[in-house]
Amino acid sequence: MNYLFKGSHLHVLILRSSNNIRIMDLMDELQRITTVPTYNQKLFYRGQELQLMKERTLRDVGIDNNAQVRLIGEPTKQRYDATLMGNRSN
Repeated sequence: MNYLFKGSHLHVLILRSSNNIRIMDLMDELQRITTVPTYNQKLFYRGQELQLMKERTLRDVGIDNNAQVRLIGEPTKQRYDATLMGNRSN
C-alpha cells in the first residue's frame, strides 16, 4: 500500500508487485485517478523528483509498503462537480 498526497487530498493506492512497477507506470495510474496528466506531474519521495527517473522501478528509489509520495500538478478536469446551493423562488 502506498499513500499519495495531492494538496489536501489523500489517495491510498494498493499496488500489486509494487517493487517491479516503473515510475512511468505509477504516473500513468496517477493520471487515471487524479486527472493530472503525466507531462504535468511532479512526484516527490524523500526529496527525489521521481518524474525525472521514469524508467526506474519503485524498488530502485526505495519505495515500499506504506511509502508516502507527494504529487504536484493541475488536473485537466475537476474530479468532483460542485453543487451550487442557493435561494430558489418557487
